[in-house]
Amino acid sequence: MKMSLPISQAQYPNPFTIGLEFNPPVHETWNIVHIGMQVPESIQIYICADNCLRGVVMTAAEMNAMDRFIGITIEERDIFDGHLEDQMIETITYALNKRQHLPPVAIIFPVCLHKFLSVDLNYVYKKLRATFPTVVFVEAYMDPLSQKEGLAPDQRLRKVMYDSIQPLAQDDSIALLGLEVTHTYETSDLVAIATDHQMKVHQLQDMNYQDFLNLGHAKMHICTNPAGDYGIQALSKRLNAHYLYLSPCFDYESIQDEIDCFCDELNISHVDHHKRREACEEAFSHLKQVIGEKVIAIDFVATPRPLNLARVLLEHGFHVKCVYLDTIFPEEKEDFLFLQKQFPDLELIPTIHANMRFEMGEGESLAIGPKAAYFENTKHFVNIIEGGGFFGYRGLLSMLKAIEEAYYTTKDPALIVPQKGLGCECLL
Repeated sequence: MKMSLPISQAQYPNPFTIGLEFNPPVHETWNIVHIGMQVPESIQIYICADNCLRGVVMTAAEMNAMDRFIGITIEERDIFDGHLEDQMIETITYALNKRQHLPPVAIIFPVCLHKFLSVDLNYVYKKLRATFPTVVFVEAYMDPLSQKEGLAPDQRLRKVMYDSIQPLAQDDSIALLGLEVTHTYETSDLVAIATDHQMKVHQLQDMNYQDFLNLGHAKMHICTNPAGDYGIQALSKRLNAHYLYLSPCFDYESIQDEIDCFCDELNISHVDHHKRREACEEAFSHLKQVIGEKVIAIDFVATPRPLNLARVLLEHGFHVKCVYLDTIFPEEKEDFLFLQKQFPDLELIPTIHANMRFEMGEGESLAIGPKAAYFENTKHFVNIIEGGGFFGYRGLLSMLKAIEEAYYTTKDPALIVPQKGLGCECLL
């Protein structure tokens, strides 16, 4: 591919100069609509122009969640009249009064225009809270024009979506938050260890609103997704709960450090790493016998640690050709420097560079992640995002199993990767 860059020639943390951006038709990551819908029984209210409203309303429709969505259109005359505050208050009040029951939470999404025109949002929320005292109004934003500076809209949403949770008497439960995928006993050492010690693990799936409020009981909040770190750390501080950010890594030393840290915070004994490493080595050996020299491509959508995964696979003799990413996270710096020296021919390839609209592979690779599947044009791919809920030794074994399944089975990326949120309804 023309846009590929040997890692030996790449610069940390930005290996590529990005100007005009290409938006590949890969939409399996969750957007702000999906994220907000994870607050049980909540509704979302978007106040924006038709062109902006089109995308979010389509996402809600695809989720079969139109009963939890309200769209308010801004027209040109609304801008000239200078009454955007009144428009927000009157239209939101009208929309809420039309509902049979008031929601416990209303997540409000103003847009870039409200910033440009210096709309007094504090006044708007003050009026709404006075009119509807039983509703928690969550102050979100849909402002893609400013997302290149500071926190992205989804990072801020992952903070404010927990505004209704208040401190409660802490129990022995822990909460896995800040991501949309589910950790399970089979795929995550975090869930397995906690469950084996009779600790309840809270995750956002299958909650009602009271369950959501009961997150205030958790003595520890854990995040394994970089995009959720800011929000869950802020939540933990507000609730005076312990907080851990644990990176979903794949090398044994890092896995051991993360799990030992988890056990220390819970005041429980460390797990036996030797037997788990032996199981992983057997799985590596088996997978190498199965796929041989099959070319592998990895993307950052599949896992927050694509370079770490590439490193581990390369060290075990697998033919990792390339990693698709646009920037390098700080937690991957050590892996980046290691790969530069030990595997200098590994290719880095951007996903949003404008020239990538012409770059398509020949379908010979095995891809880990939807963007790698799209650009490699392959039917053999591991279809996961945000790490897939894989963590620790169980996570590594789950990844190796998923790679083997991708080798034996085919999927059509043209039918799968354009679908939003891995099928959308998985959150409801």
